[in-house]
Amino acid sequence: MRATQFPITNQFTHLKEMFKSGDYDINEFDELSRQLINQLASLSIGGVKEIEEIDINLWKDRVWFLIERVGLLPKLSKHELEEEEEEMRDDSWYKPNLEFELTEEEIKL
Repeated sequence: MRATQFPITNQFTHLKEMFKSGDYDINEFDELSRQLINQLASLSIGGVKEIEEIDINLWKDRVWFLIERVGLLPKLSKHELEEEEEEMRDDSWYKPNLEFELTEEEIKL
């Protein structure tokens, strides 16, 4: 592994090389990927937009891609998939929420 001065790059490169080799302990891969996701999340919350001139969201996507490919995400059942699809079709998200509507008098205040 070619080390750089950027810890995120080094950690990602290590994960990627583990994945490519196919010779890794799944628990170790899980722990290392969690640590990297946590660091990226902390950086995002702190306002960091780029790492080494690469959008931080691309870094997150890259790590997530490896996590998916290794098989660390649980498989969704047919029922769970149908529920997700139903939630996406539910257009109540875009209807006015009557609970928070103001009267004319309240608007004037």
